[in-house]
Amino acid sequence: MKVIIALDDYEDIFDDFDIRPYSQRSISTDFIEELHRRFNAVECNKPTLILTLPKKNRIKKDEKIIKKRLIEFFNAKFRYYQVKLKSTWLRIFTFILLGVLSLILSLYVEHYSIALSDYLFIGVYFFTWEGLDTFIYSYPRIEKKLRIYKCVSGSIIQFDDEERYE
Repeated sequence: MKVIIALDDYEDIFDDFDIRPYSQRSISTDFIEELHRRFNAVECNKPTLILTLPKKNRIKKDEKIIKKRLIEFFNAKFRYYQVKLKSTWLRIFTFILLGVLSLILSLYVEHYSIALSDYLFIGVYFFTWEGLDTFIYSYPRIEKKLRIYKCVSGSIIQFDDEERYE
């Protein structure tokens, strides 16, 4: 599977406000959003990312540096979302466990003090709903980004002449 993105020049890949060399520059949010759109719409089966430029604008030496920078960026993002997904699961588990423990404690205390039991029941609602909220809303977004970065980080990156694809 090939994902082809047309560029005017190498600057389209990088943040406009970052003047560091290509090996250290920040990747443009526009470029990242375009990658998300393209890779979200395809199956991830050894994809090839082809970045096309006008032949007159290509510089092979810069392409090697940029390719290395993109690989570093994609791998770092993949590792980041792996850790974030694990911490999200831990957060979900912790909140739901605290909700269940609050419920058990509330039911136990109910025999001694109804007011304290009612107070503890607030924790049941809060912890349970917070855990479910994280599971329903945060987890799918993180998992989607992890899937995209897994796909992109495993892709082959190539530069090619724009004229070949017109």
